[in-house]
Amino acid sequence: MVPVPRRPKVPPEAERSGVIGASAPVCAVCGGPRSPRKRETCSDRCRAELSRRRRKDVQRIRDEEIRTLLEVALKKLEEGTP
Repeated sequence: MVPVPRRPKVPPEAERSGVIGASAPVCAVCGGPRSPRKRETCSDRCRAELSRRRRKDVQRIRDEEIRTLLEVALKKLEEGTP
């Protein structure tokens, strides 16, 4: 019979230690609990709100880019006139 290697003795505290900082998933909109199977939000209502927020952010960024381009164009026009 082949001898089975023995495991080193580990204090019981190390065996029972949990993961620090692990928490239940929360909704990105309302902050409430969500199912681990859901991606970011807890409900269809929160998912729609998240979509609206993202769309507004994209629109705001686009508007800022257009505003910047218009300001540059106005400066160029002012430089061209005596």
